Amino acid sequence: MSNRPGASNTVSSRFAAAQLWAAATWSSLSWLPSVHVPVLVVHGGGDLLVPAANAVQLARLLPESRLHVLPGEGHLLVVDPDGGAIPLLDDFFAAPTVERSRAWSTGRVVDDDQTVDAAFDQTAGAQPYRAMSNAYRWFVRHASPSAAAV
Repeated sequence: MSNRPGASNTVSSRFAAAQLWAAATWSSLSWLPSVHVPVLVVHGGGDLLVPAANAVQLARLLPESRLHVLPGEGHLLVVDPDGGAIPLLDDFFAAPTVERSRAWSTGRVVDDDQTVDAAFDQTAGAQPYRAMSNAYRWFVRHASPSAAAV
């Protein structure tokens, strides 16, 4: 878009379609198994934008992760000063080691696909997410030799 006089300030439909396609088809799922640092996955159980099943899937694919799904918390849980996310994150990042982090030691380990499947089964309206999840998991298993264990 331009501020020049007479220049068009509209986005072309081709550009908009390309952006939509990129957003709809890009995923980090294929490289998550290569992340070998402790990751605390924190998600709002009441998030209406992204199902909690997605957080379960992230925790499954990240080899060194712990999961906290906070009941009643929404999508913006990390900016809610009265919510449970900030104390978890504060503890995780302030601990001298992950082993001494209460957030880490009380987090859930997700180490099987059945847990991911159950999370999607319990999530209303998760079918589009589930279909994408299944496709990406298949792709990761078949396209990446290092992720064969996923």
